[in-house]
Amino acid sequence: MKYLIALTAIFGVLSLQSCKTQEPVKETVSTQDLIGSWTLNYIDEASGTNIDEGFTEKKPTINFEETENRVHGNAGCNNYFGTFATENDHITFSPMGTTQMFCEGVNEHAYFTTFEQVKSFKIDNNQLILMDENQKEILKYVK
Repeated sequence: MKYLIALTAIFGVLSLQSCKTQEPVKETVSTQDLIGSWTLNYIDEASGTNIDEGFTEKKPTINFEETENRVHGNAGCNNYFGTFATENDHITFSPMGTTQMFCEGVNEHAYFTTFEQVKSFKIDNNQLILMDENQKEILKYVK
């Protein structure tokens, strides 16, 4: 009888364990997923502009290179360059160097100000999404 009670208790515990909900598995993004050229298709309007008004001639780009984790791109007129580092979904950028051409009608200031707020990233449906410290999507790029 003791064995029957013990067996029933064990099966009861095991059956409760199988009902436990599973945490969703978070997909890990690697540095390799970033490598290549991306073109901006969204900027958070809290920046003071939107993609169509701020960048009428040329959309900003970002290029990630595997070699020495270099990053460079074009902010709508001027080129920029630096380095990046990732750890899981977090990303940091070195201070960016830029060329200094005058660009009328391009809101590079909004782009760089928003870019400086980036803390993490994800890639979803071939779209690179850069987010701030609150996980708010502030810049989006397509390959």
